[in-house]
Amino acid sequence: MILFLRRWGAVSTGAPTVAIVAAAYLLTLSVIERQGLWQSDNENKLLQVQAILDSGGSDFSLPWPGKSLDPQFEYNPIPFPFSQVEDDKLYSVFSPVFALVSAVPYALFGQTGLYVLPLIASLVMLVGVGRLADRINTGEARQSSTVPRHVAVLLAALGTPIWFYSVAFWEHTIAVCLCVWSVCFLVRHLDRGGRASLVGAAVLAAIGVYFRDELYIFCLLICGGAAYSRSGPAVRKGAEALCVMVLALLPLWLFQWYAIGHPFGFHLGAHLLTVDGVLDHLVTRPQLMFNMLVSSTPYPLISFILIVPFAVALALRPRELENPRVLRVIAVSLLSAAVSLAGYLYFDSPIWYMLHSANSLFAVAPFIVLGLLRWQSDNSDHALARHCVWLIMVGFALLYVLAAPAYGSRGIHWGNRYLLLVYVLGAVLAAGPIVAAFSAEGSKLRALPAIIGLIALSFGAQLYSLQVLDDKKEL
Repeated sequence: MILFLRRWGAVSTGAPTVAIVAAAYLLTLSVIERQGLWQSDNENKLLQVQAILDSGGSDFSLPWPGKSLDPQFEYNPIPFPFSQVEDDKLYSVFSPVFALVSAVPYALFGQTGLYVLPLIASLVMLVGVGRLADRINTGEARQSSTVPRHVAVLLAALGTPIWFYSVAFWEHTIAVCLCVWSVCFLVRHLDRGGRASLVGAAVLAAIGVYFRDELYIFCLLICGGAAYSRSGPAVRKGAEALCVMVLALLPLWLFQWYAIGHPFGFHLGAHLLTVDGVLDHLVTRPQLMFNMLVSSTPYPLISFILIVPFAVALALRPRELENPRVLRVIAVSLLSAAVSLAGYLYFDSPIWYMLHSANSLFAVAPFIVLGLLRWQSDNSDHALARHCVWLIMVGFALLYVLAAPAYGSRGIHWGNRYLLLVYVLGAVLAAGPIVAAFSAEGSKLRALPAIIGLIALSFGAQLYSLQVLDDKKEL
């Protein structure tokens, strides 16, 4: 791993900044409650880990002590859709792979071991963030200024919900890490060609599915990104990536067939691959789109109003920092996010506010509006790579809304945990405009106060989330 990162320029790709972030994460873990868990999903995954250890890895079902009194599992403590009964056994619907790999640090370090993999994955991901920021902001990394990489790493690490999920028992940061490095390989392939980079992008995207089954969507986007390659026919490149992914996914399908009886997992295999499931799925799309992308307060009309500046940035993508339209978008985005986040202070319970404001994609990290903007000439050397990253970010969000199950769109979540990749790629894309704003002169400086406000609000929101996390886990 060290030789791999050295070859990819890890030492010159923000490693000191990553070390600072590592210290911040470790300090966070040292002061927050580690024995409690954030919500029932985490508890469900812990039951998986304990069941695997108790059975020596031979049984992935969850123990149900009341089975003798309730052989039909009608009163089991983990009801549908969070569990599934198969062959008179109770199974969690979550990835058995994450539980399996988490069992080792849990066996070694107890409850503290649950946080080892999420934290390490975040740090490895941040190395990829620095590398990606180099490539899309200045083309060849070795010819670049080092500033964008450090800005991107700090934004992704301390200005997005990545901080929160790095110190929570969840597989999200592992999945995002794999996605970020997959995009790194893809961008390298677009820049230099070569089959090795394409294979790397495809394999890492496929391994992401081992942890989060919605990343089948991401795999499709990587195949589409491969079609951008100048080194061969688009269809052939996409097909090559798809074939590699299928080969990389075969072990997962065989393992899940053995472990839970469903090669594609419970989410996909048991629900969406039926006619009734598809019809029910389509009916819920409008509500899911609202929950995922719009809802940031308990009041739908206010949420629609607050999303306007982000929608404008996405639809129009104005370019120059001195453009009055850009200034208005940035300033109104800051105000919009501040109004949404103020609800956490106004209402008595932050948990109640989370439950009634869905996932608040933009509100908890408003600086990503800068990643939606165009800020350089479309003819620049790195425009293709930057445009590809932008399309993956936006495409993943939109395709997820079309594909995701409806029942998980509300819950006790900090930010939109399903779209963590959007936050990270948004940080990579926003690094360039931020660096440009701080080095601007004359009329371009007018955007600087609002940009500083977006960054400060994003950072403050993450600090607040950690306080909420600690309070909730102490209950």
